[in-house]
Amino acid sequence: MLVEMVVHAIAVDQGEQYIIVLRDATHTRALPIVVGAVEARAIDNELRRRRPPRPQTHDLLRDIVMSIEAQVRAVIITELRDQTYYALVEIERHGETYQIDSRPSDAIALALRCRAPIYVSQDVVEDTTAAAEEAARSAGSSPEIDERFQQIIADAGLNDAE
Repeated sequence: MLVEMVVHAIAVDQGEQYIIVLRDATHTRALPIVVGAVEARAIDNELRRRRPPRPQTHDLLRDIVMSIEAQVRAVIITELRDQTYYALVEIERHGETYQIDSRPSDAIALALRCRAPIYVSQDVVEDTTAAAEEAARSAGSSPEIDERFQQIIADAGLNDAE
């Protein structure tokens, strides 16, 4: 079973790690994923609809998918193993479906550009919900971070469900 989630926030923890917080539609479950600075910036740029002067890697991937008459149907975060998340990008082309292994950060950046849903395996959600809620609370405790979260959420139109 899969749970659909959206990018709820991007934060920087005290160790200077970037965290993407995914939330379900009911805002009862969250999933924090540590990502690199480049990927966090790519996700943030898309949420804010910022367009760099030249295509970035995720823009290139989107353009390649479109040029071969394919569509990104979904991104699925499939498992958590040894504190590492695994994801698949599901692409459809001429009725054929392909699942391509991906880092979750790249898959999320591509999903946002292609307006594709982001799903998380129910097992992953169940395994990480309690830890995710605590991480989201602690990441949002700083007024600067909270203000940044609210701006990201407003820019992305994600606060409509709240």
